[in-house]
Parts: sequence; structure tokens; C-alpha cells
Amino acid sequence: MRRAICLSLFLFAHTLAHAEDNAVDTEFIFGFTTGADVGEPGEKELENEVTESSGKRTGSYIAVTNDFRFEETPIEGLRLELGLPVDYYNITGVTGLDDRTQMSVAGIDAAVRYKLLDRGEAPFSLTIGAEPHWSRVDDESGAPVRNYGAEFSLAIDAAPVPQGVFAALNVVYDPEWTRLRDTASWERAATLGVLSSVSARIQPSVFVGLESRYFLESQGLGPGRFTGRAWYVGPTMFYGLTPKMAISGAFAYQVWGHSREISGALDLTSFSRCEAILRLEYNF
Repeated sequence: MRRAICLSLFLFAHTLAHAEDNAVDTEFIFGFTTGADVGEPGEKELENEVTESSGKRTGSYIAVTNDFRFEETPIEGLRLELGLPVDYYNITGVTGLDDRTQMSVAGIDAAVRYKLLDRGEAPFSLTIGAEPHWSRVDDESGAPVRNYGAEFSLAIDAAPVPQGVFAALNVVYDPEWTRLRDTASWERAATLGVLSSVSARIQPSVFVGLESRYFLESQGLGPGRFTGRAWYVGPTMFYGLTPKMAISGAFAYQVWGHSREISGALDLTSFSRCEAILRLEYNF
């Protein structure tokens, strides 16, 4: 845990110097980590985001979510989003999970993000957000459930090298309530995450970077019984195809983890070995 927090702080260190750079929209240049920008008033966007998780301690495990979203900035500093996720699972021989090959509409998600500070007028940008979601399938196993949750987030970014290097830090908390269809019982769980990323501009519309993500998962909604933890590290990229269209992505590998159930250097019970994201966005 200390190593993950130290790397997160290192990636974000020295980024609070005053640096105005309104030409770059930082929302998606950091991979999984979200930049603090929320778009210009009146801006609308269609986004298709594909995330993949793969690798467990035993068997074969692949889980893919394709989330199609509509996003709008109706007024200065306010971002609204609505998404329809479709999940695909291919699970064979994984301990603790049923074998499953399926694709289905998972549920619905939304987001509200509000920008409190802008790096053009302050040393850094600061945005708070909430993402309520409902799902009819378990996000790890694909089993039928009723799941309710809301991810609360704090996003900070800055430009230590104006027009050249950007850094971001996210803190997220995601409490969830899940009703198991087979037993009709309710379970409560929460995930706490610290994400940080540095992205460098190597061409006018091309960014590459490095990202660190650390997660704690617990039973219950508070700091109670931790069931697992994982630390991911990997590269990021962003490419502006046109002034209105861009593609971005990231790959992350679990470099350290710990499971309460099984000892070892990784947590492949609550988390996967590898994660990837690919995003296509179109502004209009």
C-alpha cells in the first residue's frame, strides 16, 4: 500500500505550479484516470468506451463492458452523462465463479460532474463528481443480480509544463448494494481508489503517459473488513483524429496485491490480472 501511495504522490508531485493551458481538454488524456475538464458550455459528445478485465488465478477469465454514452455541458462547469453498458463474459474453470459465456445489456449509468476550480485561474483544476448506476448482472461473475451504487469522485489536474506535460490525481469511493437473485439476500461492499497519471504531449494532438491505480475493496460501506487490494501500473495514450474526434486508451497490469482469502503477491480473487480501456469520442 505504501508503495502505491508513494508512486501516486510522486506522479502528481510538483504539479501545483500555476500553469494556464485552456487549449487542451484533459478529461480523457490520462487513461483510466479522469482529467478535471468538463467541456465548454453547449458542447455535446457521443462516447463509446470499451473496458476489459482478464486473468484470474485459475482457468480462463475475460469480462468486457461496452458503454455507449451521451454527454453534455449545459452550463459553465457542469457535465451531465447518460450511458447504456453492454457486458460480455467468457469464464471457464475459474475458482469460485460459474462457467459462463454470455452477452447482455447490463443496466444503466449516469454521471454529474462539476468543476470548482480551473487551472487557468488557479494553480490546478478541481472537479467533483457522482456516478449513480444500476445493473442487472454482477460486474465480476456475470451472474444475475440487482445492483445499485454510486461512485463519488474528486479529480485534480495541473500542467507543470504548459502545453507539454499534464498530471492528474483522482480519489474515488464506490459503495454498492447487491441483491443476489438465487438467495434473495442483500450484500454491501465498497471500493476506494487512488489514481494518478502523467501525460506528455509528443505531437500537437498526441499524448502518451504512465498511470498508477490503487484499490481497496471491503465488505460493508465503511472502513471495515477489507477483502482485497490491488495496485495497477501501465501506459496511456490519446490521439486527436480530428478537431472533433479522438481515440484514447490505457493498459494496466497488477504489479502488487493482497487477498484476504488467498495469500500471494497478487489479489486475483477480487481483481483481475490485467485491465484495458479503449475510448472513442465525438464532439458536436
